[in-house]
Parts: sequence; structure tokens; C-alpha cells
Amino acid sequence: FVMSFFAVNLIYGRYFKNSYISKIEFTCGAEELVNGNLFKTSNPDINLTGIDSRTDSVVRTGKYAVLLSDRSPYCFTYKFKNLCQGDLIEMSAWQKGEGALMVITGKGKKCGEFYYPNLDIKYKGADGWNRMEFAMTMNLHCTGEDSTEAGFFMWNANKGTKVYIDDLKFSIKKFGTNYIDTRPQMMPD
Repeated sequence: FVMSFFAVNLIYGRYFKNSYISKIEFTCGAEELVNGNLFKTSNPDINLTGIDSRTDSVVRTGKYAVLLSDRSPYCFTYKFKNLCQGDLIEMSAWQKGEGALMVITGKGKKCGEFYYPNLDIKYKGADGWNRMEFAMTMNLHCTGEDSTEAGFFMWNANKGTKVYIDDLKFSIKKFGTNYIDTRPQMMPD
């Protein structure tokens, strides 16, 4: 009985219990605009730039998606502050075409400049829409006092190509302690 209790507590704490202390989260399908120049998201405090790329010619869901091309290679831009070591960033989107990147970039006083591009496709659909996913833990020594400025955006870096993006999801989870620094340290032999 004691082993079962210990196993349940360990599994629950590690995989089911929400251990973060705060979370910023939003979704965006390019459906609604705010003030005529920003994408509205599911979070009323967050709006995204890049409406020049909005299109109704190819969509996954709803009436609109975005088209990343030479004319408008960036979209869904979101700027935020105070990215800290140990923060978990999770994002996903659907793309039709190839080559779109999900990018986290920024600069902090202590952690310097950083640039994390990702183009991982986790699922390929028969309809040509492919699901991109990226999860990362900030591993640089940025702290809350560092005044780290960061940004997220979607980017088509391939000249002469077109990529459609729809159904973006994004979240940042902050934890009470930096679990990267609280890992057991290996002792030298």
C-alpha cells in the first residue's frame, strides 16, 4: 500500500498537477481584427501584429488564415517582457506549404541576445495542412531583474515560396522555483 501511495503521488505531481504559478496563453486564427490593424486573440490583453498577411484564399478553419510570402514574410508577432530561466514556452500552429518557422528571440542584460527558431512538423495531414509544435524551456540565465525583452513571430524565410498559417496556440508558464537549477547535481568521481 505504501509503495502504491508513493507512486500515485509521484506520478500525479509530475504529470497531472499544475505546478506553474502563472500562465500567459492565447490562440489566434486570424479571424477577428482589433482597431483594424491587429489580430484579436483569445486573451483580451494580447493582440498580434501582421495583418498584412491575412487571406481568405486558403484556410484550415474559419474564414481567414495568414499567407507568408515575399510580400509579407512575418505574422502573429507578440512582444513580451521578463522571460526567465526555467520558463516553459509552448506553441503550435498549422501550416500549408513548407518552411515556416516559429521564432522566439530577444535580449536581456545578463543573458544576452537569443534566437530560437523551430520548424518541427509533428503531424502531416492528408489535406496538406501540417501541425507545427515547439516546446522549450528557457535555459539562459535570465532573471526577473534582467528586464529581458522577447518576442514571438511566425516567419517564412524561404524567398519565392508561400506558406499558409492558421490556428496558432501559444503559452508561457512560469514556475515558483527555477527547476533547472534545482536538479540533483552529479558528484565528480
